Amino acid sequence: MAQIVGERVQPGQAIVDYEEKVLPDYQAEAGQTAYIFFHTVPFEGSVGLVNLLTPTSAVIMGGLALSKVGYDKYLRFVLPFVLYAFVVCCIFIAAAAAAG
Repeated sequence: MAQIVGERVQPGQAIVDYEEKVLPDYQAEAGQTAYIFFHTVPFEGSVGLVNLLTPTSAVIMGGLALSKVGYDKYLRFVLPFVLYAFVVCCIFIAAAAAAG
């Protein structure tokens, strides 16, 4: 629970009420397992891979322009890493599918 430091506001003067619990706490029962990791890694990994290769990404194109490196040279440099990360994501997806 968050601790309030300083003067308390009166009811109706704040947007958030830290005393009221909105969402319940969840705890796994004996024998239950959560597979959130198996979903998060492939999803976030695929988003990262696409962002590394997208030529319309302002970060990639801006960085290449500032460093005066061509997009073709960048692709040759980053492609081995992207392929490695793709294989790792595929392994996680296969593990998630095998886990059920």
